[in-house]
Amino acid sequence: AAAEAEAPPSPPRPGRPRPPSSPKQEADAKEARDLDPPSSSKNEVGSFGATSGVWCWEWEARRVASGDVGVGLVAAGHDATTALGGSKTSPWCYRSCGALAGRGEVRSAPAFGAGDVIGVELRIEGGRGSVRFYKNDVEATAQQATEASLATLKIAEIPEGGLRPACHVGGAGDALIWRGCKRGRSARSYAPEGCEDCDGARSYEGSYDARTGARHGPSGVVRYRRCAGRWVGPWRRDRMHGVQLWVEPAPASQEASAFCDGDEIVAPVLFLDGRRIRALDDEDGAEAMRSYFASKAQAPEEAAAEEQPALSEEEDDEDCGEDQPPWTLRVVYREGATARRGVEIDASDVVGRVGAGEEVVAHKRAVTQDGVPRYLVKLPRSGDEEDKSGWISERLRGGARDAVCVVLRHVVRGRPLRYRVVRPGGAMVRATPSLDGAEVGLAPAWTALNVAERVRLPGGTTRLRVVAPSRWAGWASEKDHIVRREPSRAEVARAARAREARRRRRVRKAREDADKARVTRLERKRRAKRPAVELPPVRATWACRAETRHLLDRRECGAGLKVSEDLLTATCTAPRRGRGLALASTRMRTGRHYWEVAVERATWGSVFVGVAAVGAGPGPP
Repeated sequence: AAAEAEAPPSPPRPGRPRPPSSPKQEADAKEARDLDPPSSSKNEVGSFGATSGVWCWEWEARRVASGDVGVGLVAAGHDATTALGGSKTSPWCYRSCGALAGRGEVRSAPAFGAGDVIGVELRIEGGRGSVRFYKNDVEATAQQATEASLATLKIAEIPEGGLRPACHVGGAGDALIWRGCKRGRSARSYAPEGCEDCDGARSYEGSYDARTGARHGPSGVVRYRRCAGRWVGPWRRDRMHGVQLWVEPAPASQEASAFCDGDEIVAPVLFLDGRRIRALDDEDGAEAMRSYFASKAQAPEEAAAEEQPALSEEEDDEDCGEDQPPWTLRVVYREGATARRGVEIDASDVVGRVGAGEEVVAHKRAVTQDGVPRYLVKLPRSGDEEDKSGWISERLRGGARDAVCVVLRHVVRGRPLRYRVVRPGGAMVRATPSLDGAEVGLAPAWTALNVAERVRLPGGTTRLRVVAPSRWAGWASEKDHIVRREPSRAEVARAARAREARRRRRVRKAREDADKARVTRLERKRRAKRPAVELPPVRATWACRAETRHLLDRRECGAGLKVSEDLLTATCTAPRRGRGLALASTRMRTGRHYWEVAVERATWGSVFVGVAAVGAGPGPP
């Protein structure tokens, strides 16, 4: 009774509008949204304020047409026309553009769009609080935070009326669906280590309280980052409560016993509202261990599917025969696809092209150093040409990353691919690839599925043929918020090698840029220390005999030039642009000739001494 009295009241629920629950209401809601002007911006606020405890609720982004959609918290009296996260009455907001706004600052976070489920977790203790945002059960700051201060968004003071859930829609066509407090069983991943709220936990898998959304249920599993062990046991109001089992891998030399089944060692510990009381060695601890080992022995088929390693799309290339190619592709890029002789784009010659809309088959797949997937396809024949093959890209390089081709059908060779159900409500499995096929069932969240074939429907949806577990054999949709591909060991190693190669290229480029910058700085310093060069005035005397053969010809001198009586000196009397020539009277047709010219007065760059062709005549050179 005391525990029930301390429990917080009913969970906060948002006000209008409520999600439509029938086709007619859906049509009426769509018509009302279409009547709104495109520039309209609306905030919707819940009707109940949370003042203490742990609360967790979820929104589903149905449509993000304007690109300006957000979810967050507001206090009582918040102006509905004020943007979320921009005032004291709205401490934090998670926006679809990939930003966490609040307290006068903006932090980077993963962007979200249509189909994503956004979770908000609010913790209030002692008049202060903190909020955490989740995108598809992965903390929004987990991909960006590098220290503990970035993991939790603090709220210094809780308003008197508490905090309420709120959403922001930027224009016509935007739609957010209120899913209520988090419930059911699902897995959640936390921010990097150092978060005081999670005690260094990496993930939690278990149930949630339908009233508040806090972690609550008979069997919760918490995994950590720095150790292989985990806690397994009941949770109450977001705290471990009751008999918890610490489970960790057993060493190879460990023999089977009451607390070890040969694979794992189990130690029972008693917790009370999150506080560790003592280790158990009584009948309660023994019963908890027996129940855990018995649950491990159940569902052998699911366990076998879980332990079966997934096969990457490249590991079985040598077994792909010409009669049944594993990939069928369609080129969708408007300019077609360029086929090259090798995998690397810059180091390979062009062997042909595949036009837009054409379908080709591929027998091998590889990934370039830049991370671009490539397919070895058989090029279409024209006339009497021989069969040719070349590598085409799945997408463009660079910032655009537009799709070059799409996979219409992929038949997995060898062991199937492995997917994981990540949608909290499970994944719908049907008997046929069609979306209207008979329902096989709803695969629960966190179920491992083995897939043997991928097919793209005309509408663009990719369907997966599930072969194991046999209970869920059928077809499921491949969408990020429903199922997620788990890479194989080979793919993880290949991705690590590619990251290392890219890192080394960046380091080499940085070193080269640093060397170039250092050389540039040294060169500038040398130029700064070098004294300015001043050309002395040119003064010379013509030391030659008067009977020289080279005399100036007054008839061949241009305007503005005065020739002396001895025909040895030419003086410029009318400076202008493009001065004329002063030619000698002797013409040289053969042999070697030498003469000297003494310049008495000149401006640098205005006197030219040389030879001219016969008939050049007076005028500018």
